[in-house]
Amino acid sequence: MGFFRIEKPIDEGKTIDIVACKGDERIAIEIETGKSDVIENINKTTANDFSEVLMICLNEPVRKLILSEYQKLANFDYYKIRVISMKDLFIEKEFDLPNPQ
Repeated sequence: MGFFRIEKPIDEGKTIDIVACKGDERIAIEIETGKSDVIENINKTTANDFSEVLMICLNEPVRKLILSEYQKLANFDYYKIRVISMKDLFIEKEFDLPNPQ
């Protein structure tokens, strides 16, 4: 059984927005508005040995900003971090449901 924690404290008074855990797997989730220090958010998540980092961006300009910033970093595992927009989280799909009659 897994669990999550909102605003999980880490070193030096910093926090991760959401941490999800199940067994040995720990996922850091940062909600990016474009107003925070993107590089600092990347560094604090990668420095704390998470299995995966999910950066959820409120809109497409913020997603592009984060992608451009994190590609400047040299000492970082690209496969560990996923950058997605809110739109990607809530893609609507239509289903053909059978008629119940």
